[in-house]
Formats: sequence, structure tokens, C-alpha cells
Amino acid sequence: MNPPIDMEKYYQANVNNMRNLNNPIESENMIQRLSEEDSGKALILKRLGWVIMSNACVLLVVVIFYLLVKMYAEVGGFSCYYCHWI
Repeated sequence: MNPPIDMEKYYQANVNNMRNLNNPIESENMIQRLSEEDSGKALILKRLGWVIMSNACVLLVVVIFYLLVKMYAEVGGFSCYYCHWI
């Protein structure tokens, strides 16, 4: 089994190798392509962050609604046979 790759060292080695090419325009194009691949990974992580944050917001709304119903029931605002779980 291969050991894990240190992506930072791998990225830096690729950038250094590309800068050492004889054709500077081609090396800059390759560096740009490599950074675009990294931005794709960042976009996935950004979307994942939004999904986690939206789920947390939904959970927060549910908890607040539960607490409001519980407070209203304790005050005696309504009587419900099936509300004993509150």
C-alpha cells in the first residue's frame, strides 16, 4: 500500500517543475490549470459548508418551535391528550 501523499509538497513540486520549463507561457498555463483544479475542490467544500449550515438552521428552527410549544403548553394555553410527550 502506498503512503499518503502530502498534497502541499506535491503542489509546490509541480509548480516549481512548471516554472523550470523552457517555455514560460506554457508553464504559466499549466500553473493556472493546476490552480483551477484546486478551486474546484474548494467549490465542493464551499457547497458542503452551505449544506451543513442550512441543516443547522433547519434544526435550530425546529428546536425553537418545540420550545415555544412546550412553554405554551406549560402555561396552560391548550390541553391535548396526545401532547404528553412535550
